[in-house]
Amino acid sequence: MINGLDLQKIHDLGRDLNSSHVAVRFLSNFLGMLPQRLARIQSAVAAYDDETAMDALISLTITAAMTGPRKRKAAASRFRTPSGSGTSPSRTARW
Repeated sequence: MINGLDLQKIHDLGRDLNSSHVAVRFLSNFLGMLPQRLARIQSAVAAYDDETAMDALISLTITAAMTGPRKRKAAASRFRTPSGSGTSPSRTARW
């Protein structure tokens, strides 16, 4: 594991896609977009824009699961709550 990335996940993704190059490109894109994704989440939370925050968190959770950064996935998953629970990202954010 390198800086929270599970290299086995990248290997498995490459195997599933029949291309290690595509898996590495996916990882590169994920890491390149991470600062923008986090900024979008922070902005939405600060603006109490629950819909945008939840959309960004779900997107981050899904791609984090595919690339293996466990800390990011766990942090993003904390905000996912069952429908109707009354909990919103803007009210529960703890960075």
